[in-house]
Amino acid sequence: MKTTILIVGAGPYGVSLAHELWRKNIDFVIVGKPFDLWLSHTLNDTAIRSDHNASEIFSKDKKFNLSTFIEKNFPADAVEIKKSRLPNALFRAYLLDVLHKMPFSFYKKQLLSLEKSENGFIGRMEDGIQIYAKKVVLATGIGVHKKLPESLRKLETKQVHHSWNVVDYEAVKGK
Repeated sequence: MKTTILIVGAGPYGVSLAHELWRKNIDFVIVGKPFDLWLSHTLNDTAIRSDHNASEIFSKDKKFNLSTFIEKNFPADAVEIKKSRLPNALFRAYLLDVLHKMPFSFYKKQLLSLEKSENGFIGRMEDGIQIYAKKVVLATGIGVHKKLPESLRKLETKQVHHSWNVVDYEAVKGK
């Protein structure tokens, strides 16, 4: 597979960039599970830390405006919602709405390696596919950096959790 730009990471930054490249008709491939951190690795009953303005998926055409989403889907509570931290459940609903509106597809596999080549880069995917790209943007989140020190790996998994696995705590809620 050949492309002009390979975007590694399908979180808010990678998706925002991909959408702008799509708007400008620039060839790209975006790899990763879209919004995986937010959809699969956050606690249900918590709120996101970042400001609302810093949390929306950027688009020059304001297609993914977070305030508009809140006003449209939660009209009775919109003013109060916008005054406080955004609940994870609401943010997830927003991200799913964004994904539903995406005009391009995602290559939902993990990049295993990336090498510099004579004409750019070669990305090797977990399914064996190679992606040849002139340029690469790394928009990875914490999942790819999941590594526990040797001393912690020796402990039982009940005692040690990486922040990527924080959703595991949902199973012990209230116990």
